[in-house]
Amino acid sequence: MTGHLRFDEASLIPGQKTKRYVVVSMHDNTKLGVIKWHGPWRQYIFVTSNFACNWSKDCLRDLADFIQKLMDERKEINNGNG
Repeated sequence: MTGHLRFDEASLIPGQKTKRYVVVSMHDNTKLGVIKWHGPWRQYIFVTSNFACNWSKDCLRDLADFIQKLMDERKEINNGNG
């Protein structure tokens, strides 16, 4: 992590099975969006709440690395290792 983004676990919505994470800018504490499970694609996705946000390659890498970590954890749990 480069220290540009923070990933805060969000409360589960009733009936929801997978965790959601709020993506927050550490620069100004702005909520940038949410990482959540997208069933049709069978993977976590980032949904932006701010269409005017600017992303550096480091911020995009932080986001992609965090989503990859979630996918790896899910795969491990589904394989019976969690």
